[in-house]
Formats: sequence, C-alpha cells, structure tokens
Amino acid sequence: MIPPVEPGPDLNHARTSDGVTIAYQVTGAGPAVVWLPSLGNLRAQWRVSAFRSAYEHLAP
Repeated sequence: MIPPVEPGPDLNHARTSDGVTIAYQVTGAGPAVVWLPSLGNLRAQWRVSAFRSAYEHLAP
C-alpha cells in the first residue's frame, strides 16, 4: 500500500488588473522566491517526490 502524501501548502489566488487569476503557495520563512517549473497543477506537483524535494529545499 502506498502511504498518503501530504497535500503541501494552502493554495492561494490573486487576480491581476486585467482579470487573470494566478495561483500561488507560500512556504518557508526565507526571502520570497518565484519559481515556475511548469505551468501545471500546483497541488499535483507536491505529489511528485522530485518537485516536493526541490520545493522543501528552497523553503527551509
């Protein structure tokens, strides 16, 4: 049986002045970093061990 995976940080949304909605997550306590590894599903990326590891490494 595969153990359950933690979902990652809460998913937040911001809307630009021209109406585009941008999803983002906040984690860690360091300076702000914007990373766009893909334009895919943020929640799904936390389930991929390579992405999770990279995100956790960037946000100590």
